[in-house]
Amino acid sequence: MGVGMEQKTKYKWGDFGIVGGMDAQTVGDTLEALRTENSGALTPDIVVESARPKDSPLHNCFEWDDSIAGEKYRKEQARRIIQCVVTVIRDDNPNPGPQTIRAFTSVKDDKGCRYYTTTAYALSDDELKKQVFANLIRDMDTLRRKYDAYKFAEVHSVFKTIDRVITKIRRPGKTIKRAGSGKKKIERRRQTAQIGV
Repeated sequence: MGVGMEQKTKYKWGDFGIVGGMDAQTVGDTLEALRTENSGALTPDIVVESARPKDSPLHNCFEWDDSIAGEKYRKEQARRIIQCVVTVIRDDNPNPGPQTIRAFTSVKDDKGCRYYTTTAYALSDDELKKQVFANLIRDMDTLRRKYDAYKFAEVHSVFKTIDRVITKIRRPGKTIKRAGSGKKKIERRRQTAQIGV
């Protein structure tokens, strides 16, 4: 890549399906432009407002007939759109296919208001990264509690691994090894995060 040339982010739809028959690249580029225009913060309200004009690239992602759906439903549609777009981080993975992460992740500002930012940015910012880890721990805890009662022998080792990872994340200064990335120091203080976005 030449000097001054920036690599374009490649977007696709995640496992949750295609939204409104729209092209994921167009949707991802539009969401990123909205995030950038709004000081790095993307909210469902911003997405709905930008999609109102009929010529908006996001317009057809929404139900605009108020007899079918109201404003609250459109905000839920906006959340779904934001959550369904993933970023391709490695395209050369032949099996099982391109490696992806969610393009946008939900975080809180210092006033407690939720918004979305790029997952890459959230993981590069120490405070936001703590929130991402708090969400990860909550999700892993929920998964373990949900299936632990079934006493599946096949997944017992998975639960043990989840518990080990949670313990390491919760201990400040401990290191955990991420596949393909070497060791990373993770400082972690216990946080609780409620997902409302």
